[in-house]
Amino acid sequence: MDHYREETRELPITSRADVVVVGGGVAGVSAAIASARTGVDTLLVERYGALGGNLTIGLLEASMSFHDRQGKQLIGGIPDEIIQRLKAAGGTVGHVVDDVGYAGTVTPYDPEELKMVCLEMTQEAGVRLLLHTWVVRAICTSGRLSGIIIENKSGRQVIEAKVFVDCSGDADVSALAGVQFEIGRASDGLTQPMSILFKLGNVDVDGVLGYVQDHPEDFKTWDRSLDRLKASKSIHLWGFGRILEDGYARGTLPFQRSEMHVQIDPKRGEAIINATRVSGDGTSTADLTRAEVALRKQVKALVAHLRAMCPGFQDAYLMTTAMGVQVRETRRIVGEYTLTKDDVVNGTQFADAVVLSGFPADLHAPDGKGMESLITATHQIPYRCLVPKDVDGILVAGRCVSGTREALGAIRQTAPAMAMGQAAGTAAALSVLSQCTPRSLSIELLRDKLRAASVILDH
Repeated sequence: MDHYREETRELPITSRADVVVVGGGVAGVSAAIASARTGVDTLLVERYGALGGNLTIGLLEASMSFHDRQGKQLIGGIPDEIIQRLKAAGGTVGHVVDDVGYAGTVTPYDPEELKMVCLEMTQEAGVRLLLHTWVVRAICTSGRLSGIIIENKSGRQVIEAKVFVDCSGDADVSALAGVQFEIGRASDGLTQPMSILFKLGNVDVDGVLGYVQDHPEDFKTWDRSLDRLKASKSIHLWGFGRILEDGYARGTLPFQRSEMHVQIDPKRGEAIINATRVSGDGTSTADLTRAEVALRKQVKALVAHLRAMCPGFQDAYLMTTAMGVQVRETRRIVGEYTLTKDDVVNGTQFADAVVLSGFPADLHAPDGKGMESLITATHQIPYRCLVPKDVDGILVAGRCVSGTREALGAIRQTAPAMAMGQAAGTAAALSVLSQCTPRSLSIELLRDKLRAASVILDH
């Protein structure tokens, strides 16, 4: 490979903060709010122009995992505060019983209203924002992350902080700082496939439910009756395998799936559909580009196929697609503790637990048409999973924390990611105030602070 040697140059230090959070998805938003509320100067760096990540620009069909399968609330604090603020703004009907029965509840939402809520709550907390900015390099001194180099329209600059929180989703800052990480399956390195979600308008809800009634074997509804589906404020369907397989067999669909997820707003006649898939490495720009092209072709083909073959979608039209490809899995840091499949299945109790969750573990096959599901117990995420094993001055929150692939399948959902964000942001701020590293922070102090902020730590 040919190379070009970049000239050496001095870079301006444009910002200094106590805590810098990288990544403005809902995990990063929660981390930044928590840090600022704890009383330290906090800067949030985001690569796009809006906050909320997969729940806003990613068009995810719903947030999940706020409750266990028996309906008991597991996640409170800032994540639930965001939902309550969103509900007051008319941007969600709140937590509703999952029609599929896979999770305890699902939380549908309006992406545009959520963008506003994330912005309002960060500003009210006193968080400083730096949008349209990428982190391109880490500055480490004696095994501690002390600064980051960023690129944006204003050029190349440096940001310094006492503690950083990596909420990039892909552990980008951690990887740049030299944190050890794992990626993909142990056997071949393959990760879960990438997708692009899309929204359809003018959906005939009665027509869709009529199809569900005529083909109950094609749907996972557990004990949810059709009457309950009709009465739902937000209808969650998991199925349509017959239609998908038929499209693949006919050659009208360029991809093979055995099911798709559909979240229907019966009041608006709109449906968000999660079905497309392409395998690839979400940390490779070449793979991301290939996925963008292939997935948008899949969206176009699927919309045409649903209009032709599925009752209720005959007159539907494509309203919008996600801004970009959605990545389910990339790097997983090696932390002070690695959460395991047994931990989430058996509900291991941890003295340093900072998050409570209860979502099943699901893994979309990178080389197949379906997904594996594993019902879990109510499980805890220990603080040590957020602490990289070999680099100081940084915490991690979201789907790139320390865990096995199976464990991450249970905790990569947006609700526990938000809760991890609150825990990491609080810990970062307390580390600054206590003049200690995040690794040596008092767990009792952290857990007391989280409880005082309405975080649920014990089942």
